[in-house]
Amino acid sequence: MAQGQGRCKRKPCFTRGPWLGSDRTENGGAIMRWILACCLALSSACAAWDSGKNLDALDDQELEALCAHFYDLAGGEPRDETCTGVNGDVVVSLGDREDEIAACKAQSRPACATHLLEACVESRNGSLCDQPDSEACRTYVDCALGS
Repeated sequence: MAQGQGRCKRKPCFTRGPWLGSDRTENGGAIMRWILACCLALSSACAAWDSGKNLDALDDQELEALCAHFYDLAGGEPRDETCTGVNGDVVVSLGDREDEIAACKAQSRPACATHLLEACVESRNGSLCDQPDSEACRTYVDCALGS
């Protein structure tokens, strides 16, 4: 095949893609459209609540989405985790999705920005153990306790 000729004879062909800096061919365009669709779907799912709102101002749909997100961050399926506490080890369980989301929604919600709780939960890296020792968790707890 001569230089400059390739698989893109019938359609316009770009040697560099207009987004993400990737090479684009006939199939590359389809791949990029698929990746873009996935990114949009994920960002839509994450945009189901307003992180700038206070927790006590979230409506029921926002709270449902936030609690489902937290469940997914904790592993997304029932499991047990052994945690070390002051009085020894204790087993903490993550129940089924429906029950855990209902329990999450039933918790009292302080007048703290949602993003503070999000940062705390994300800093735990899926751990079920209640050890809010990260800076993000300390910030949330300070807000929740009113300090």
